[in-house]
Amino acid sequence: SPIYITWLCVLGPLWLFSLVLPPIVALNVMMTLGFMGAATTSYYLIKRLIRHRFIAAIGAYAIAFAPYHIFKTPEHLTNIFIIPFIGIIAFMIAFWRRQTWMRGCGLALSVAVAAYTDGYFIFIAAVLVFSMLLALLGIDIVYRQKIRNIIFKVLKLAVVGIATFILMTPILLVQF
Repeated sequence: SPIYITWLCVLGPLWLFSLVLPPIVALNVMMTLGFMGAATTSYYLIKRLIRHRFIAAIGAYAIAFAPYHIFKTPEHLTNIFIIPFIGIIAFMIAFWRRQTWMRGCGLALSVAVAAYTDGYFIFIAAVLVFSMLLALLGIDIVYRQKIRNIIFKVLKLAVVGIATFILMTPILLVQF
């Protein structure tokens, strides 16, 4: 069904694995990739933010193996693929600190991958980006950044938003 375009990042690899593996083994491989991907990406994000390996390892374990993930995995495979949200957080912070085209592309790709992982993730990613934008704007205002610099950051973020929209046009075309 064309509506499954929003599950492309999960169903595509699952389909490829099921061509060479029995279906249950392919599903188990995907679940393992989801858990390990969440643990690895969250470990590196936490380590980069607080610079402490032990705490990053505990945080990564808590994020990857949250009871909700364990409980929902067999019925909702896409729920364990939280890697795009970790990418959104990491790239949003990095882009806000220094606006480079690589960080902007990483942010746009992270939001697009979230959209192609699950249809619900489109809304969750939008809320995450908007709330992080408000938080980062608040931090800049509290630390009395120049208003010109803040406007410049927001304008560059708008360009990232346009790139994200372009990456997500296949989803819109399918919906229309």
